[in-house]
Amino acid sequence: MIEQKTDIVKKRNATLNFAIIMAILFVIVGIPALIAHQLGIGWAKYPLFAIYIGLFVAFYKWMKIDRTFDEVMTHRIDFEKRVLVRIFIQEGVEDVIKEIAIPFHAVSSVVLAPSEKWVDIGRAGLTIKRYHYEPIILIVYEEEGEKYFFGITCKTNSETNEWLDNLQKANLPLTITDECVEGLVGIPHPEEAIEHDFARVPLQFNGDISTYFNRKKGYYYPYYPVYKKGETITLEENTIRTFKWKVRHVFIATSLALIMVVLLAEAGFMTASGAFVGIILFGSSHLLYSYSFKHFTKRHWFGIVSLLTLNYLTVSSISKLVNINQLDIQVFSSYFLFFVPLLFISYRIRKRKPAQHHYRIQHIKRRLRYKGNLEKSM
Repeated sequence: MIEQKTDIVKKRNATLNFAIIMAILFVIVGIPALIAHQLGIGWAKYPLFAIYIGLFVAFYKWMKIDRTFDEVMTHRIDFEKRVLVRIFIQEGVEDVIKEIAIPFHAVSSVVLAPSEKWVDIGRAGLTIKRYHYEPIILIVYEEEGEKYFFGITCKTNSETNEWLDNLQKANLPLTITDECVEGLVGIPHPEEAIEHDFARVPLQFNGDISTYFNRKKGYYYPYYPVYKKGETITLEENTIRTFKWKVRHVFIATSLALIMVVLLAEAGFMTASGAFVGIILFGSSHLLYSYSFKHFTKRHWFGIVSLLTLNYLTVSSISKLVNINQLDIQVFSSYFLFFVPLLFISYRIRKRKPAQHHYRIQHIKRRLRYKGNLEKSM
């Protein structure tokens, strides 16, 4: 119902603005007029009456617009007549409000796109969003020289598969995009944006919608980009680094380096400088961990602390087993004095010198592949 929502949201916002103006006039003009009327001034009732009428009209229009959201649209395809049929039904009413038949030859674009949904999940006192994506079929058609569009959503994958199979059998121009349709709401002429501004490529449907958009898969971050009108996408390849170390590699390297520091201190090669070297190692490991992550959010801050704690406990356990001096706890605790500056440095490094595996870079590349700048790698 995107097409309907786009127009109705504008009307609803205009009605709301009108109601706000009436309410302001009631405070500025209505209340003094009410007081004047109570004092027996006869003309005071006229502005008060006009404001009441305005508020009533705004309320009536709001309720009328709100009821249109209860309209249910169903769709079917008729191969004999070679038309798509849109059927409008009011909830709770058996009679059909209206039907619109769209000839196949009037359809100029059919776009398979994701629609972003999310639920709020509470964990450890924090509320986070879990995103998932449902497929929607956008259809742009022409009628009497004007372009229109509508969306078809299905509750199950089998229904979506059937629709796409039928649209493909009808030889309609199927394309696919990874830009979420929520960006269409509220913009002027969304049908033009779909045809000329959406990043899309031709689609040869393989019969299984889940290979394109898996509605059952959840993400703790927005996976597909929301369409933004007029947005330009660039990627400076010379600033992107290849960083092949995984978290496990950083953990092993940090543990080995800390053991080396302990052994050197045991052999007498490090005295006062040993603590300083230990702090440097913990700080460097913090930066390596932050750079190795695909994402870097608040949850990953705690992940870094947990991993460095595990590094400390691992080295301490090994030191105890081989009967050598253990790593001083003050060396590890001193790291927390630099925790906030290290977070700032981590963000700056990721922003100025991102790696190929970072989500932001992969996010841009997913979009650029539709622009023809990169190979498609869905």
